[in-house]
Amino acid sequence: MRKTIRRGLVAIAVGAITPILLAVACSTAAEPGGGHVISTEELKTRIDAGEDFLLIDVRTAFERKRGFIPGSTHMPLDELRERAASLPKDKDIVIYCYSGSRSAQAVKYLLKNGFTRVWDYSASWRGWTAKGYPVKKDD
Repeated sequence: MRKTIRRGLVAIAVGAITPILLAVACSTAAEPGGGHVISTEELKTRIDAGEDFLLIDVRTAFERKRGFIPGSTHMPLDELRERAASLPKDKDIVIYCYSGSRSAQAVKYLLKNGFTRVWDYSASWRGWTAKGYPVKKDD
């Protein structure tokens, strides 16, 4: 009887906490690096609407040759420091990589250097292709 009650209480607690955790994980709140997170659907909507923002691919040249999100600018992470001064500070900048790690690093670097309108597309290339969204293969 005690096990049944305990299981019931655990199920209630998990049921109450899970929606809160999901809301936090899926929101566009600040990342640990301080930037905002944009979802795959939000990015696709912004691209389809023709919004004026800069989409930066920080993957390597080898990775980019295998495909990229149309409209993105290639700026490998190891070149970001040298080229950051050429980026606009008055425009939204969305950064992506293959899995989300390098994009988070790039966002953190830009924020430390005075950029405030920086978004991390943390689902990155894998999230984009998993949805079957359009890709380009020749740059």
